[in-house]
Amino acid sequence: MTTTRTCEACGTQLSARDGRAGRLRAVGRTGNGELWAVGGKGAAPVALRWDAQHGRWARAADPGVVVRGLATVPKSEELWIAGIARHGDLRPVITRMAS
Repeated sequence: MTTTRTCEACGTQLSARDGRAGRLRAVGRTGNGELWAVGGKGAAPVALRWDAQHGRWARAADPGVVVRGLATVPKSEELWIAGIARHGDLRPVITRMAS
């Protein structure tokens, strides 16, 4: 069974198979206009980039951390992701992704 919801950030219809328990942690737009969303479930993080040409979200490179938040830099294509290290004792990590 599939559930459809509307994304509050961009107004698009999002479909997901029932049983998925991941969380959307943050959405941000970079200085070049790209829309990003990050989240995931536990040690299975995901970064998504909005593909306007095809009208869907495309999976980007693995952010490498258990995602807790995202920050964009004004007038920049930089995207910073804050989270917790996958291994270790809840060590905070901040990483930069290329837009």
